Amino acid sequence: MSVKLGSTTTYNGYKGDTKLENVYLGTRLIVSYSSAWKIDLANYYNTTDFGLGPNVVVAGMHFTPTGENLILHLAAVDNHLLISCNLLTPWDVSTFEDPTSWFYVTESNSNQGVFSSDGTKFYEVYYSAGAYCKQWNLSTAWDITTMVEATTLLTSIAGQAGAVVLKNDGTSIYFFNVSSGIVYQYDMSTAYDLSTATYANKSFDYSVYAEYVYGAYMSPDNNKIFINSYFDSTVYGFNLSTPGDISTAVYYRQKDMSSDLDGEFSSCLAFNPNGKKLYVLTQYDEGVLIYGYVIPE
Repeated sequence: MSVKLGSTTTYNGYKGDTKLENVYLGTRLIVSYSSAWKIDLANYYNTTDFGLGPNVVVAGMHFTPTGENLILHLAAVDNHLLISCNLLTPWDVSTFEDPTSWFYVTESNSNQGVFSSDGTKFYEVYYSAGAYCKQWNLSTAWDITTMVEATTLLTSIAGQAGAVVLKNDGTSIYFFNVSSGIVYQYDMSTAYDLSTATYANKSFDYSVYAEYVYGAYMSPDNNKIFINSYFDSTVYGFNLSTPGDISTAVYYRQKDMSSDLDGEFSSCLAFNPNGKKLYVLTQYDEGVLIYGYVIPE
């Protein structure tokens, strides 16, 4: 349970007999009694081998809101592919079935992408012939076979973007520069419309913590952002004191996964919506591994 400050009085994380998880002042998180998003507490619980063959590069993994489907974003030199798999048990990657649908795109050198929260938009960053981002619209939510290219944004300020995240209400998009270790915020005057995006003169330098970031995630309340450092296999979390304002980011917590990943480099990461499950993806000679973590109460 979460409450907003006002007439409600709480003591030691309880309102009456009800345990609270978060206390907000407006949209700002004041106190958290929940273990959600506390990545340093995460415990490894399983590894799923997707196979997919040698020399496969996975640029992203995305769960539908119910956790019943997993979409993998496979990248290659000349083209890339999105595949959708059913999960027999929601949020349990080990129960995946063979892909039920796929979508090919003839485009080179793509990095991470991100879906809108309702599954009707997909944004993807590229780094060949100048950095840019493309928006794809889906006529049926989460159905990748209905994707249609909509618009392109040159991200000259952000440079070579390795990762991208989206504010939950679609009014901001954030590009992570692989070379500089800086994330840049662009605001959209029309929500979810990339053609209306302009640089917001807001950024955050994360280079002291991580380098070569190819995976990032923003919490649904826009209060936290997480990045995956490719070479040291560590996830770093940051609090945003003003939700969605990247310039207000401050270090929060981190999780070193190098011993679990057994020397493999990590790229993509994802959470379930309540921040109690964390997923990290690695690639090896024969395919793709996804490591699952649970954050205990």
